[in-house]
Amino acid sequence: MTSGNILRMEPDVSRAKVFANTGGRVLGFDFDADGHMIAADAMRGLLSIDEDRVRVLVDQVGPNDPIRYVNSIVVAADGIIYFTDASTRFSPADWGYL
Repeated sequence: MTSGNILRMEPDVSRAKVFANTGGRVLGFDFDADGHMIAADAMRGLLSIDEDRVRVLVDQVGPNDPIRYVNSIVVAADGIIYFTDASTRFSPADWGYL
C-alpha cells in the first residue's frame, strides 16, 4: 500500500488488520525458515518483518551501490535471498514517490 501498511486478512477477506508499517512501499515478500516476512521495499531495501519490529536487512549491494528500486524477492530453501532491483539509476523518489 502507498501508506507503507502491510495488511493481514482473513481468508474470506472479511477483515483486514495492519500487520506492520514499513514507512516505504512493499512490492513483494516471502518468508524465511523462521517465519519472518522478508520484504522487498522499493524505498527502504530488503526488510525483515515480524509483529514486533521492522528492520532493514540490506539497502545496498556494495560500497556506493545502493538498492534503488527493489521489487521482487524469493527466499530459497537454503536461506539465500534472491531479489530484483528495477533500476540501477532511479529510485522511487526520482519518480515523485517519497
